[in-house]
Amino acid sequence: MTASQPAQATLATAETARQDSLLAKFARSISSDLALHELLRSALDCVAQMAQARMATIGIHGAQINAQSAGWSSVVEHRFSDSRSVAGAAELLLDAVAVGDLPRFDSYQSQPVLALSVRAGESQRGVLVLVLSSPSSVPTDLLDCLQAVADHMGMAIRNAARITRERRRTARFELVSKVARIINRSGSPLMSTLQLAADAIHEVLEYPNVDIPLLDPDNPDVLVIGTRGGDYKQQIAQVDRVPIERGIMGAVARNRRTILANDVQRDHRYVRPPVPNPSKAELAVPLLSGDALLGVLNVEGDGPFDELDQLTIEAIAQHLALAIDNAALVSEQQTNAIQEERQRLAFELHDSVTQALSGISMLAQGLPAAWDKGREDGLRAAQRVAELARVAVGEMRTLLHELSAAERQNLIQRTTGRGYAPVGLELLTDGGLGAALPKFLGVLVPPHIHVNCDFSAYVTQAIEHEQALYRVFQEAASNLVRHSGANSLQLTALVDARFAQVCIRDNGRGCSSAEPDGFGFRSMRQRMEKLGGALRLRSVEPQGFEVLATLKRLDRKPTA
Repeated sequence: MTASQPAQATLATAETARQDSLLAKFARSISSDLALHELLRSALDCVAQMAQARMATIGIHGAQINAQSAGWSSVVEHRFSDSRSVAGAAELLLDAVAVGDLPRFDSYQSQPVLALSVRAGESQRGVLVLVLSSPSSVPTDLLDCLQAVADHMGMAIRNAARITRERRRTARFELVSKVARIINRSGSPLMSTLQLAADAIHEVLEYPNVDIPLLDPDNPDVLVIGTRGGDYKQQIAQVDRVPIERGIMGAVARNRRTILANDVQRDHRYVRPPVPNPSKAELAVPLLSGDALLGVLNVEGDGPFDELDQLTIEAIAQHLALAIDNAALVSEQQTNAIQEERQRLAFELHDSVTQALSGISMLAQGLPAAWDKGREDGLRAAQRVAELARVAVGEMRTLLHELSAAERQNLIQRTTGRGYAPVGLELLTDGGLGAALPKFLGVLVPPHIHVNCDFSAYVTQAIEHEQALYRVFQEAASNLVRHSGANSLQLTALVDARFAQVCIRDNGRGCSSAEPDGFGFRSMRQRMEKLGGALRLRSVEPQGFEVLATLKRLDRKPTA
């Protein structure tokens, strides 16, 4: 053994101990809870010391995270595809470190560079590049050790990628659920719902910009952007109108298909928004109801969008389309309800107030003749005018009360005991149709018309059925008095095993048309049909006119 051999053995032992210490430090780093970027930085410090390299840097396939060994203040951000070789990837990385605040790599071009594949099983995850301090070759055992270290880094990268994907999937699932909850919130106006959805997309997925333009209902060639999230919400205050011939959103509207543009500057359809720093990537999804376009859901960001982003935004778009559809349906229902209520009030005015006023007019015209006959006849006619005036005032007050009430209640419950209930109608509650109609006849029908009522086969029906039958009779009797020229009126009400019927027949001139269709007749027919009944109108022989109203039997339940 020469004199130098013990020293060399001592150095080898020390080097082995140093390597073992660095490996232990590397193992602690790679198994720590640090974020991937910091974990790789710590691991690269160990690798650089193990190889006594000037620099250690790693590039990861399909990611924007690169790290360098300690001493390098900047982070190299460079992407390269899986199709590139390790040598090609190393060359790109060497080009990348020659920019920014890093020292020019030109001065190290004479130094050896070691590029190691970073793998996880059979999958290559990136490349580890070492700029060596010495041109001497790397010992085989160190090279094997460095490759093993690189593979451990590959597994760490794979695991981090899996965790990141799962977190992204979880975040996106939670977002879709959140948007669904927002949409299902009852009573929220559509624009409020869309704004909450835009804010949620921005907050959960951290997309810098969100737009939800809707198709202009008056101009299908224009998108109206009134809902924004993220930076655009702060930067753009006005509502924009965008023709569908322009921009990526316009192309989505025209073609009804998703567009994902990860480099908008290279997309000829892109229109730069009026903001200082526009985004680099754009993902736009149509909002569809069947084949009908409702609008577009558009998100923008600086990083590239992937398949998971697209699937998430498309799922949210389906929920938003449903919300828009539901809002349109609710609006239509509200419009229909308003129209129905207006028609109901028109019928009520016609069947109640108008009939009473017509009776007042007829009686007033006959007052002079009544006074000519004698004082008693004149007083009776004047009293009937006063009674009909009270009917008209009572009916009008009832309708005004309905218009001002928070909720429509039963007409009888509102009017009974208030001192202005319509004549006869208030008796439906206690006495039924058999008590209400004769009282009304006594006020409306002139003395020269003979009235015959038959309620012998009638059973008191449910209050809503009797109200409808009362209004039908009111209209029929009013027409008889004004137009028929009859001097006799027959009223028959009966209830059999299945139906309740009211028949009004006079001996007047009848009707020239086979099926009268005036406003009053439409009112009578609609009242019956609304309750599942029917109305028949016909002239009878030898003369006269008949109105037959039929409803299903629904006996009134006795009150407790």
